[in-house]
Amino acid sequence: MTRIVVFFCIYSVFGWSIDTAYRSFVARRWHPGGFSKYPFSPIYGFAALYILAIAPYVRPWPIIAEWAFFTVTLAAFEYIGGVLTHRTFKRRLWDYTKDKWDLNGYTGPQFAAAWGFLALFIIYVMHPFLEQLELALP
Repeated sequence: MTRIVVFFCIYSVFGWSIDTAYRSFVARRWHPGGFSKYPFSPIYGFAALYILAIAPYVRPWPIIAEWAFFTVTLAAFEYIGGVLTHRTFKRRLWDYTKDKWDLNGYTGPQFAAAWGFLALFIIYVMHPFLEQLELALP
């Protein structure tokens, strides 16, 4: 259980970092993501745990099928997360309404594609690195 919590925290910070970098780049100024003042965004931690739980079942597939699967399922995850956080906190934590082909402002094809690539990055690069790092720790 401790391992899951540690990975959840790492991926929550990693996701917040990517989100903040993207928002800051688009805004051309510092623009932190998430709903708190801390560098931590739980939706990314949950998404990463989902990716890691599903990965053993989709890894035998061709890489393009893996990407397509994660593109669709993580877009659905982002959409549902957007709706739930909007209803819960009475504000949008992200808003894609100005983007072409957005889905009610909660997701869109370019972000879905990015989710697919990030899932593959997590499965094939980041998580194996973190597991090796974990083995090196006392």
